[in-house]
Amino acid sequence: MQNRQCVRQDLLELAAAYAEYSVIITTAELEAPGPQFLYVNSAFTRMTGYSVLEVLGKTPRILQGPKTDFVVLAELRETLSSGKDFIARATNYNRDGTPFELEWIISHLRDSSGRTTHYIALQRDITGQERAEAELVGYDAELRSASQRFSTAISALEQSQNSVDERERLALLGELAEGVVHDISNAITPVFSMVQLLQSLDNLPENAISNVLTLAASTQHAVDLLTNLKLYFRSSRLAIVRKQLDLKSLLESIPALTKSKWWSIERQTKHPVKFDLQLVQVPTICGNETQLTQVFANLVNNAIDAMPNGGTIRIELRFDETNVIVQVSDTGTGMSDADMHRCFVTYFTTRTNGSGLGLTVCRRIVEDHQGHIDVIRNAPDGMTFTIQLPIAVSVERQGDSQVATSGTILHIDSNHSREELLSSRLRRRGYQVEVASSGDEGLSKFFQSDYRLVIASSDMHPTSGYDVAQAIKRARPDIPVAVSVDSAVRLLPGNLPVHLHPDAVINSDSSDPELNLALNKLGLK
Repeated sequence: MQNRQCVRQDLLELAAAYAEYSVIITTAELEAPGPQFLYVNSAFTRMTGYSVLEVLGKTPRILQGPKTDFVVLAELRETLSSGKDFIARATNYNRDGTPFELEWIISHLRDSSGRTTHYIALQRDITGQERAEAELVGYDAELRSASQRFSTAISALEQSQNSVDERERLALLGELAEGVVHDISNAITPVFSMVQLLQSLDNLPENAISNVLTLAASTQHAVDLLTNLKLYFRSSRLAIVRKQLDLKSLLESIPALTKSKWWSIERQTKHPVKFDLQLVQVPTICGNETQLTQVFANLVNNAIDAMPNGGTIRIELRFDETNVIVQVSDTGTGMSDADMHRCFVTYFTTRTNGSGLGLTVCRRIVEDHQGHIDVIRNAPDGMTFTIQLPIAVSVERQGDSQVATSGTILHIDSNHSREELLSSRLRRRGYQVEVASSGDEGLSKFFQSDYRLVIASSDMHPTSGYDVAQAIKRARPDIPVAVSVDSAVRLLPGNLPVHLHPDAVINSDSSDPELNLALNKLGLK
């Protein structure tokens, strides 16, 4: 009889080992730390990538991740607590962090008195089936929109071809224009210098002063045109230097910068131009000062040209949550609807001596700064140009050297006094700290909330800090994880892959400088 029982046990283990379904046997605890693996078959190891030795004594929580449905897990506990079997679908994660869909049934194993002593689970990987169903839905939607996408593609190709033609034409013009701009710049430099010399002379006749100012304005206009040509044809090939800028100071300089355009004795007497600066201090932006000065000076010059009988130019500066906003308004003659819609088109101009490049260059510069420029008509007269530029991201928030000063730390330790000591040290440094008393509780909290850092003790049972670290690294490799150890415990598990190593090891009895060094390594102050 005993031999027949031994043979039967061997056959059962052999059958389970080669079953198509994953077979799991756990203890019957439902409360924390929860059931523990007692047996898994080879189908389980193929499905999850875990070896038998890696999971024995652990809880099924090591298979959970960001997409795990905790509502399903609550139903599981409630159903099993009532003595019923449980059937459901869920998302689990294999050893390398890849999610998979499974269908499972969990049954009770009871003793002769009817008491549940173990749970047995049969699991089937249905990832392919779920993917196929999702793909069918996607293919159907894609086919339904094929006609619309095809029409959109044809339109995009036509626009692309027009854009290519335009770029080729501009490239040819650019090669010619750069040489012309260079020669004209050399020729006009002596004229500009002579005008500046004349303006510095004392006791000039009144009519001479007027003529000199007119000559200065014309010369400045020629310089502006050359600058526009250089920017338009060369800006896409230049390495533009940008830095954090204070727009308030820059805009305060615009009236003086454009004075040769709007100031003269005759104009101030008969048709004065006034400035109304409504400038508040705003966050800095990241930009090229020369280019942005060109934009605002060009808008002011255009406004002056649109006010032959004088008027007021209003420059307003404000900001919202994401952008700094500049508005340049005038009380001039304005534009028609047709002209307003075409004013940013290359070579379009309403002035007899205009190049049609000024506003085109403005738009290019603003868009190169990830901004936006728009124009509307004022009531009753004039136009308003609105420019939005993104607020600069502070240095502390850029790049890999990011220093975090916010976010909650999750501290997991089954030793209360040790947990309280380290948590209090972290709180004194200004961090918010949440605690968990076991690895399983910590993982459950982690997958239900957002944390900046996780610290887990190495000697917890059954789920140690290293188990917590590898579970988090598989699911969220972007979240730093530290393992806290006693001074006598320093070695990592030998079978732990490098990509699942914790980001730092913190000694429980470390000094303040040592703790600061570890926190710096983890990206905290």
